[in-house]
Amino acid sequence: MRELDEIRESIKDFYSLDTEKEKSVIIDAIRDVSEKADKDEFIKYVRENFEQKSLSGIGVIYEALSKYPKDWGFFFLSEIKRGFKNATISSHPFEILESLEELSFVNKWEIRERQEIIQFLGNYLSSENDVLRYKAIWLLCDWLDKIDQDKYPEIVASIRSNLNHPNWKIRVCSFYTLTDIAALPSNFKLKMSDNMRKRFFSPFKM
Repeated sequence: MRELDEIRESIKDFYSLDTEKEKSVIIDAIRDVSEKADKDEFIKYVRENFEQKSLSGIGVIYEALSKYPKDWGFFFLSEIKRGFKNATISSHPFEILESLEELSFVNKWEIRERQEIIQFLGNYLSSENDVLRYKAIWLLCDWLDKIDQDKYPEIVASIRSNLNHPNWKIRVCSFYTLTDIAALPSNFKLKMSDNMRKRFFSPFKM
């Protein structure tokens, strides 16, 4: 993976690059390597050289590969599973799962593994670990759609149940996800206290 070695530090410093042009050069370079390389060798290199956590550079890899959802869907599913497995035993689970946010660039209609991803994330909607539950709800916002209420009724019902969770951030992210997929219970409104909290404190971190 000589080509990736040459830009490894630039990938890790991606968010410090000055211009969008510089960032585009890095994204294009990753895509070029991914098209030519053996997939198993590419994945092995990525996992050995980029820690699965926010701002490590691995999110940049996800973003670059998101252009090819049919080719890399199996990898995205594997990374989601790996992330939740590692987060379960980590003292910093949010950092790990935050790296998966770059998968929002994937066109969900072009990935064969979409249903499996949704079902997998659904397993964490009742997790006793608030961070895992919270991130599962947020990530489902990227994979579910307005037409999915009938296809995934148990998952939608589980997200709705989190509107009453003791943690206000889980309540708010459930509200946003259900609003996005048009599945919010009729006449439901956030509590005034939750509206105040999200005005003064970020609901986007745990």
